[in-house]
Amino acid sequence: MHRETLEVCDANTQGGALLGRSRSLSVVNGRLAMAQKGAIERLRVALRDLDATPQAHAIELDGDHAVMRLEPMAGSEMVSVLVITQSPETHIWADTGSVFGLTPAEDRLVRQLVDGYNIDEVAERLKISVETARTHVRRAYLKIGVSSREQLFAALSPFRLPA
Repeated sequence: MHRETLEVCDANTQGGALLGRSRSLSVVNGRLAMAQKGAIERLRVALRDLDATPQAHAIELDGDHAVMRLEPMAGSEMVSVLVITQSPETHIWADTGSVFGLTPAEDRLVRQLVDGYNIDEVAERLKISVETARTHVRRAYLKIGVSSREQLFAALSPFRLPA
């Protein structure tokens, strides 16, 4: 996207599909358009304030929340834009089990916690008892070196990528 004109220069397959089906985000006459009132002006301000460091910009996307990762392209007025939705079904996980020494059961469980499920939901989804799930959580916390769900999320989030 061109920083000043919001001209969309190129979109990968997933980006093109998103722009084609979204009610909130589209391309009109070659330029990015946003349905939410004031959203395009907030994006313009974010782009104007963008320096060499990538930034995150919150947007509403078809009634849900999403994040735009804005990154200037060196030597031009172009900006790379990555739209990240918050749905757990749209993530790919790196091999966190080998990084932290987790068993496959611990790894599956903590990923689902980071994806937003509570311990009861995870136990039901994995078809294990809640007490077994809690045991896996305690062991995983020790291996990862965290003591709260917030710390777990901070430790594992870098290994969760949008699909």
